[in-house]
Amino acid sequence: MKQLESDIQTSINKQLPILTDHFYPVQIDVNLVSFRGKKILRNCRPGVADFFIQGPHDLGFWLEVKRPGGYQRQSQKLFQRDITANGGSYYIVHSLREALECCVDFCGRHGVIDRRLESVLEQWKAA
Repeated sequence: MKQLESDIQTSINKQLPILTDHFYPVQIDVNLVSFRGKKILRNCRPGVADFFIQGPHDLGFWLEVKRPGGYQRQSQKLFQRDITANGGSYYIVHSLREALECCVDFCGRHGVIDRRLESVLEQWKAA
């Protein structure tokens, strides 16, 4: 059975604050509405990532969640391009573990230590 993107998002939303010292996920509510028979976005730019992950020292990054085998839509690629072109960080993940690895990468690039996160990943590697 394929894992749903919504299941991965729920896992990240619930577990990230528990498994790390410095990261809090803010899930972006896209609000799809029907208008003249078409689904459109309301209150949101097309392609916006699934999460903004608030990190330490007023830093943060964008996180797009895809199910295994999933791919970005063109609007998501444009959003990613705009974020990274302006110095922002943007990651695509397929699991909670990958989201945690993004936090490690982010910590390394910004000189932050998250001991709880490091401990969790060490335990997962040992298992």
